[in-house]
This record gives sequence, structure tokens and C-alpha cells, in this order.
Amino acid sequence: MRIFLQIILITIALNCTGQIFNLETEFQPSFLPGSNLILQDDGKQCFLDLKGETFSEHCIITDLQLVDIKSFLNHYQFKIKVNNDTLGTITKIENGDTITSYLRSMGTDGIGVNGKLIRDNLTKKFKFWSPNKGTANDSLIVLLFKLMNRNLKEAKTVNYLEQLKQYFRFELGLKKLSDSPLTYKLYGSITAHEEDELNTFFKSLPLDSVLYFDMSNFDSMGTMFYPTFRALCERNKNIYWLNCSAGALKQLNEIGISPSRIR
Repeated sequence: MRIFLQIILITIALNCTGQIFNLETEFQPSFLPGSNLILQDDGKQCFLDLKGETFSEHCIITDLQLVDIKSFLNHYQFKIKVNNDTLGTITKIENGDTITSYLRSMGTDGIGVNGKLIRDNLTKKFKFWSPNKGTANDSLIVLLFKLMNRNLKEAKTVNYLEQLKQYFRFELGLKKLSDSPLTYKLYGSITAHEEDELNTFFKSLPLDSVLYFDMSNFDSMGTMFYPTFRALCERNKNIYWLNCSAGALKQLNEIGISPSRIR
């Protein structure tokens, strides 16, 4: 079944050969500089471009990498919403008239996303605010991050994407950097939403191996996690914290991590 679906998606992409595809997306996070993403297929070449205040990265990609996003946008409902997302509706009848009220999620400390798709001389625009997990807008963001994470490799760009990712409802800011020596990177902030994931991850770590954590792009965590970090360091005396940001260094000191383990 998977192979059959892949064939269908590839067929769709091939049918679009020669058609102009240009997707521009602007990210406007509340407490992080904004950025602009461009995905383009002019029928001859495909590229991905991301620009921000302190970085700019351009890379050539294959047309097959755009298959999923093109297929998704064929059915995506392009809408303009300012600083809110519709959560649901309440319908009631008053004086014989049907009245529909829209439940919305409002905010000033999230992220605004807006953009436009140019396809075969047709332009469609979209705009939304901090999408809820499982919505179509959330699915769009997941696809965009999949493309960016796969192709953008420069250090400044990667660090920015890690921070930008915190504005969406993804998982714990964690990635494996190396198997030998075993090295992970913790980035962004850890909140109550990631508590279970953090506990599961820490429990999965070996107790008798040297472990390294890159903390160069770490922001903060609630003090509720201090006992969890202390317990991890008690179980394994060979854990070292590398390239600590100011926030990471402050909190590791508050936790009581030995200075000899902070490098």
C-alpha cells in the first residue's frame, strides 16, 4: 500500500513538471526575529531559501522533496486569520434564527504565520496564529519543518530553527549528535508539556557510558525539573555538559551539577 501511494504522489509531481510553484511563508514569532521561507519549482530547478536577521541559507533540492507539500496544498483551505485560530463552533437558535458562534484561540506571545502560494499564475494567501496540534495549519508547519530540517545545515540557521520550533506544538527540543561518543543536544525550553518525554528519555540512557549534552542553544526549564536532572547525574557519574549557554549554565549551577562536569 505504501509503495502504491508513493507512486501516486510521484505521478502527481511529474504531472506538475513545467508548472511554476512558488510558496512563500513568513514566520513572525513574538520574541524571536522573524524569517522568510521560499520554496520554488520553476520546472527546471527546485530550491529552498530561508532568510532572517542574522542568517541566510539557500540550497538546491530535488523535485521529489516537494511532492508531499504540493499534494497537501492541493486540498489545503487557504484562509486569513489574524492572531487567532478557530477551535470550534456553537450553534443555537434564537427567535427562529440560527446563530453560530466561533470559539477562537487568541494570543500575543505565540507566532504569526502568513504566506502565499503562486501556482500556474494563480495566487492564494493564508494567515494564521499559533496553530493547534492536529489541525491543517499544524500539518502545514510539520511539512515545512521537515523540508527545512532536512536541507538547512549551517550553524546559525540550525540554531534559529531550533528556537523557532519552540513556538509550535512539537516534541522535546532534543536531537542526537553522535553515537561515539554518545552526544545529545538539548535546546529551547523545557515545559510541563515535555515532562513525560523528558523522563522517558532520561530513563532510556545507559548508566555506565560517558554521555555528553550540548547545551549551546538551551534557554530554560522550570525548577520542577531540577530533581530529574539531579537523579540522572546520580545514576550516571559520567555525564558532561558542553558549550553551555548563559541560561543553561545558571540552571545547571542551581541544580548542583559539579563544575567538573560542565565544560
